[in-house]
Amino acid sequence: MNKDQNPWVHYIYIFMTLLLLGVVRLLRPARGAVAAAHLVGRPAREFKVQHFGEGPYVRRFTTTQMWLHVSIILSFLLLAVTGLPLKFAAAPWAPGLMKALGGADVAAWLHRFAAIVTFGYFAVHLAMLFRDIVLKKQKGYFWGGSR
Repeated sequence: MNKDQNPWVHYIYIFMTLLLLGVVRLLRPARGAVAAAHLVGRPAREFKVQHFGEGPYVRRFTTTQMWLHVSIILSFLLLAVTGLPLKFAAAPWAPGLMKALGGADVAAWLHRFAAIVTFGYFAVHLAMLFRDIVLKKQKGYFWGGSR
C-alpha cells in the first residue's frame, strides 16, 4: 500500500476504506427509519402475524423488491466474509477464514461474484426508480403519500 511503490493500490485502498465507512454511516439513519416505522406501524395495526384473515393490511414490498433485498443481504455478507480477511490479513483470524473459504483464489472469485451481484441489483433498482418516477409518474415515492 506504499503510495510510491504502487499508487493504484494505495488509492484503491483509501477509496474502499472510505466507501466502507460511508456505507456504515448511511446505515445508521436506515436503522432509525425501520425503528420509527415499527413504532408508527404497530399502533396503526399495520403489522399482523396473520395477513390472510379479515381486515386491511399493508404490503410494503413487491416480490421483486423482496428478492432485491435478499440479493442485497447475501451479496453484502459474501463481500464482508471474503473482503475482511484481505483488509485485515495480519489479524490472527484472517488466515483461518481464508483457508475455510477455500484459499485466496476462491475467495477472490467469490468476492468478484458478489460485487457483480451488487452492481446488478443497483442497476435493477435504478431501472425501477426510472420506471416508477419518470414513466409511471408516481407521486410521493421518496416521502410517502399516495402512489
